[in-house]
Amino acid sequence: ETLRKYPVLSMLTREVVEDYTFPTGLKVEKGLRIFLPLYHLHHNPEFFPDPEEYRPERFLAENKDNIKPYTYMPFGAGP
Repeated sequence: ETLRKYPVLSMLTREVVEDYTFPTGLKVEKGLRIFLPLYHLHHNPEFFPDPEEYRPERFLAENKDNIKPYTYMPFGAGP
């Protein structure tokens, strides 16, 4: 929970490896650098209700299914 509230990195960068069009029509081209704002992701109430509250129980085994994949990335995720 501490790393959610105070992430080591404020953002991650990734490079698009192939052209892609999102269902909304947004197109991203190969080679484009994308910035992922981790601080804002970790403080988004859509993913973490009451994000300013310190609630370590969010990460207990019985609650792990409440955390959507790639909404919590204190050290990044993958290459």
